[in-house]
Amino acid sequence: MTRPLTFAQQALAHTGLVILSARFAIEQRPDLWADGLACAAEFGQAMARNSFANLPGIRFKAALDDQSTPVIVVARSADQLAARIEWLTGRKVISLEATVSPPQAVVAPPAPSAPPEDRHHGVVTRESSVTCSDCSAFTAGHSCSSAVQSGTEHPAANVPRRCLAFAPHWDAVDKRCGAERWPELVARPVKGGRNAPARRA
Repeated sequence: MTRPLTFAQQALAHTGLVILSARFAIEQRPDLWADGLACAAEFGQAMARNSFANLPGIRFKAALDDQSTPVIVVARSADQLAARIEWLTGRKVISLEATVSPPQAVVAPPAPSAPPEDRHHGVVTRESSVTCSDCSAFTAGHSCSSAVQSGTEHPAANVPRRCLAFAPHWDAVDKRCGAERWPELVARPVKGGRNAPARRA
């Protein structure tokens, strides 16, 4: 999960609203970004990818007294929203109007290029499987940036797997990589994988 999306989801959970603006994001969560430039760059990428399309709530366009352009606000409730925005930001709300929610992404993710089942289904491991969406190698385009090691370029996002290419997201509580989670898989050759046994001459 990207930092802008983490910010938005946590803000919705804690305050019931989020202002989709890098300026307010860096003010409210300086722990997530080193500086405003990094925050603005990541917010620009998130907006371009329509990353906030699935945020639950009602969307509003708000004009604040010190903003030259309106900002987008997503809120779970419209009840006293202007007062809540003023309390959260310290800025006066000049105008507030509901907007139509953005359309869902029109490009369907590519079909998985490998069977959905765990490639290591015959090996018992102490740790349970995780989904590819929990891996930092799983991109926004539903592809695996570690496909050489994982064995599939377009894995299914939400199917539990055990993969030696697994790398946790930067904000994950469990920082162990695939080999640390499932050491039982390290020495086991996998058909077609990187550690497949060499064919005898």
